[in-house]
Amino acid sequence: MFYAEDNSGPVRQGDIFKGLVTIGTDPSNFLDPSTLNREHDPCFSVNLGFGYAAIITPCCDIEKRAYLVFSPLLPFPKSKRKNDFLNEEPTRYNIKVDPQNAVAAQQWENFTDKEKQERLLGGKVYPDFGNFVYERHKDLFSDYLMIDFNFVFNISRKRLGERNEKLIPSRVLRLSNESRKALRVKLGRYYYRDPDKVCPVIR
Repeated sequence: MFYAEDNSGPVRQGDIFKGLVTIGTDPSNFLDPSTLNREHDPCFSVNLGFGYAAIITPCCDIEKRAYLVFSPLLPFPKSKRKNDFLNEEPTRYNIKVDPQNAVAAQQWENFTDKEKQERLLGGKVYPDFGNFVYERHKDLFSDYLMIDFNFVFNISRKRLGERNEKLIPSRVLRLSNESRKALRVKLGRYYYRDPDKVCPVIR
């Protein structure tokens, strides 16, 4: 079961909320003294997004931190449907799978025997490291959705109540314990990744 049957209780990691606003800016010119007071040719445009968002702040910090971190739920892209094994059940993106299932069949066949062997010896891997897929829901989502760990925004807790109780009326779904554990583990691996492997030093 991907979602919890009971939608009550305190705010937990992975909970989905409706009506939160995401703000994106498209800069055309960065602010400096020469552009700050101009009355035309704006320096940036602002894009407002409304919809569902999931809280990704760890459960142990939700009632402690000054800011809570959310990630908007995005449409599940067609590019991720090319792998038959994963497309059969897209929430498989949330867990480690055998190396030959982590890529499309054609891509696996194009690997050399040496590369296949190296991947097999490395054990199970995440098909995609930087996201988490939410299962479709008969009352809310007609298709799978996902969050991108690189696309996050903060909300100050100052006016949410001592235990974030003002958030609760906007909560629409909670993850089951098993799904929340998968999110917690994947987020932990993502944010504690080895920087030398992800972003090698440019010399």
